[in-house]
Amino acid sequence: MKNSFKIAVVFVLGMMLAGCKKEEKSPSYHKGDLTIFTDESFQSVTEALADGYMINYPETRIKVETKKKT
Repeated sequence: MKNSFKIAVVFVLGMMLAGCKKEEKSPSYHKGDLTIFTDESFQSVTEALADGYMINYPETRIKVETKKKT
């Protein structure tokens, strides 16, 4: 009886230690640099949206570049 109790205690402690692992840092989607290529006809809309996003997430830098249709 004492032997099975010891086994149960070791099992429970082992499960508790196995469940304790270092938390991995999740990736942040609100940091960093981004370049958006847009058509001339959407330039003002794209810049306004980028500015609004950067106001809400100041660690994000968005560069808007205009490309002509080919």
